[in-house]
Amino acid sequence: MDKKSLHILIDKYFDANTSVEEERFLLKEILQLEGKDPLADEVLAVMGYARNKPIKHRIPQIWKIAGIAAAVIAIGIGGISFISTVSDGTVNECYAYINGVRIENQTDISHLIQQQLGEISEADECMEESISNDLEDMSNALNLEML
Repeated sequence: MDKKSLHILIDKYFDANTSVEEERFLLKEILQLEGKDPLADEVLAVMGYARNKPIKHRIPQIWKIAGIAAAVIAIGIGGISFISTVSDGTVNECYAYINGVRIENQTDISHLIQQQLGEISEADECMEESISNDLEDMSNALNLEML
């Protein structure tokens, strides 16, 4: 198809006067011009051509956030431990309150912290899976077998 006829069909598409067959034909034609004709690129964008390109997942970003959170927690625990060992002779206490009950056993407190870190890790995995599923659902919803 020559460029002039193609641009006429594109105008018809933007005026919402094309049939489904014409739109399929238009998509096939402009895919050959991708990156070569700005008008063809605009039509591809309007048609939602991006759905056929791979979706960049943000899962590594989630891992960065989880890593930063874990590092902050580790630094906080390490800092508290360091401060408690370098005190000026005052009595240091390590305790936690669970449902209004004071727990002073350091081993029990360490187990509670480890349990909470495990829950954070599980929540991160669930969130990662949920995001992956959502991205897959969006990709499937946009993938309308037009060709």
